Amino acid sequence: MKNPQIILSFINMVKNTDHRIRFIVGTISIGLIIVGIRLVAYQIDPDDEVLSVGVQSTGKIVLAGKFRNDYISRRNADGTNDADFAKNWLIGGFNAPVHKIVIEKSDDYTKHDRIIAVGQFTNFDDAVVGYIARLDKDGNLDRDFANNIGTGFDNTVHTVSIQPNGKILVGGDFTSFNGTKVSFLAKLNPDGTLDSTFNEGDGFDLPVYTIDFIQESQILVGGEFRYYNNSRVSNFVELDETGKRNPASDLKIIN
Repeated sequence: MKNPQIILSFINMVKNTDHRIRFIVGTISIGLIIVGIRLVAYQIDPDDEVLSVGVQSTGKIVLAGKFRNDYISRRNADGTNDADFAKNWLIGGFNAPVHKIVIEKSDDYTKHDRIIAVGQFTNFDDAVVGYIARLDKDGNLDRDFANNIGTGFDNTVHTVSIQPNGKILVGGDFTSFNGTKVSFLAKLNPDGTLDSTFNEGDGFDLPVYTIDFIQESQILVGGEFRYYNNSRVSNFVELDETGKRNPASDLKIIN
């Protein structure tokens, strides 16, 4: 390959140390990706898009996106392919693009470095999954999690974030989770079941694209929406841990 590249497409929300929020939207085409202070070259077809990158505690790098080779892979810290990742797959990885991955950090060794993936997919290896899946550190499906999500979401999931308590915030184009109405945002327990303490009411009117949090009681949500629980908002809201909106944090509405 003459010009190895990674194409990183992203919509992201970054909070600074002063708690101000910056929204970043764009696409970067690069041949080197900086991980810490190391420059790593990746041999990926430049026609394929890498939408999300996660670094495990071992320094291994998980890539996910639109590339057709299972839509997820792992590289060693030197950029070479990691043959240990997914060596136990029966059929293959995901059946459609992965929009985002997050690497779980935990004091529990059995949970540390697990991978939560969301996107357009409905299958992983030999199992049916509804637009969200959790893999162990070596890329094997967490089948207990898969069983607990049931039918999962009914449409594409764009973003996911893990809170310090292990609860999982999910945003996208969906309007139901395992048969329960949710409006473009959901909060799951660590085992994959829906968190019933999170009540968004009528929720959002249009998709959610990015989620972050300052602390468990301050959840930051951005997207295409203009209403939350029938109140006019402008593409960004702050919610507490129960789903209640903090109007003081709303961006100024511009028609």
